[in-house]
Amino acid sequence: MLIKKICHHLSKNKIFLTLLEAIVFVTIWRGTWGLLDKYLFPNSPQTSYLTSIAIGIFLLFIFKDKLID
Repeated sequence: MLIKKICHHLSKNKIFLTLLEAIVFVTIWRGTWGLLDKYLFPNSPQTSYLTSIAIGIFLLFIFKDKLID
């Protein structure tokens, strides 16, 4: 019950929510980046970077209509 009250109170604070969202996005990005460094062509950084760029461009092309909204 106490935790529910604390969460309700904190959810009204826009600065706190913005900071929390930033931390979540950075943490997810860091984890994804680390996994790509380890598993996507680990012995060839240039190939890994180019493949990552190609995957990113492909995903942007596929989901462009969803991202614009």
